[in-house]
This record gives sequence, structure tokens and C-alpha cells, in this order.
Amino acid sequence: MSGVHLTGPAYLRDDNSLIKGLPRSLRIASTKEYLNNKKIANGWVASHIWQFRNDGTFSTRDHTTNSFIPNLVWLPQWLAKLSDRADSFVQEYLKALSYKIFRARSLTDPLKEIVDDIWATLDKPDLPQEALPNTGTLNFFEFDGQWANRYRHKAIEVQSVIKAVRSNQNSDIRLQPRRYNGLANLSPHSLGPIDRWLDGYLNSLPPSVYPSKV
Repeated sequence: MSGVHLTGPAYLRDDNSLIKGLPRSLRIASTKEYLNNKKIANGWVASHIWQFRNDGTFSTRDHTTNSFIPNLVWLPQWLAKLSDRADSFVQEYLKALSYKIFRARSLTDPLKEIVDDIWATLDKPDLPQEALPNTGTLNFFEFDGQWANRYRHKAIEVQSVIKAVRSNQNSDIRLQPRRYNGLANLSPHSLGPIDRWLDGYLNSLPPSVYPSKV
């Protein structure tokens, strides 16, 4: 698993390859007719809004901020390059917009505690809220419980392999993407923190949000 960072809390490749394809099956909800009910096409790039956490580490190298929804945006390729410039207006604007959309979302514990802990690792943008557009004019991916549940079950499937490795059980690993199959090559000790984190996260998801139908 070359390119995987296992120092500290990180368990992911420093790229967007596990993220960028997630919404390709979803339709876009937009006030713009040319985008509404369409699917994302080529030329769009998944970008991380906060490149760095408060401690100076890359957000892409931490399992919490790498896939944190408020830290993700799909942009036209030419615009995505501008968002990579640290402290640029484009980057600060995206931070402020994401903060406006997601920070005040109402959650219940224990999920709220997990989300608040992630937000605490990201700097609060300085751009005033009145300078931002109404969120109703923005474009969002539409998903349902069936779609979300599919990825919840993927996380459970991956964790089952992690638990098998930790307990020194032989596991016939056949996961997609295939890079997950490298979990069997990692030491039980190195997989302990992510196993415990997944326990807390998966147990915090309300069943009512994710119907059992898959």
C-alpha cells in the first residue's frame, strides 16, 4: 500500500481518488436549468476546501477531515486549481460558504460530538456572512437513504476485515476498491485506532436516517 500514511491518525492516500467518484450516480439539485437533475460529467474535480488542519497537517492525510462533507466541493477543473492556493480569496470564500451551509446544522449526540471535534481542527473563516450568497442558489447533490446506506455498509464491511486482522483471523479479503485488500498486510496494532474510531462513528449514526433497505 505505497503512498498510505499511517503516522498519527491518518490511514488514507494523500489524494482524492476515494472521494471523487462518490456522487457520480447522483443527480444535481439546482436553480439553474442546465444543471438541475443532471449528473456530474467530466471536467469536474473533487477538492478539499481546507487544505490544512489547525496543527499544520494536511487535511487529506487525516481520516476525519479527508471525507468530511463540509470539507469537500466539486469544482470545474480550471477553478479547482485556484482553490489550491493557500490563503487565496477563492479558498477563503469556499471556507466561508461551507461554514455557512454546514456549521449550524442540528445534530444529536454522539454524532454531534464527533462532528464538533472535526470542526475544531479547522480554522474558522473570516469572510463576513453577509458577503455570501443565499444557500438556496447553490448546487447540491441529491441522495436518499438507500444511497447513504450503501456506503455505511461498505464501512461496516471494511471494519469487519480490520477486526479480523486485529484478532489474527484468516480473512478472505475481496473488497472494492481493491486497495482495501492491503489491510491484511498491516499490523493489528496499527489498525487499533481506526477500528475504535469506526466503532464510535458507526454507532453514532441514527438508524432512522439510514433505512434498512439496500
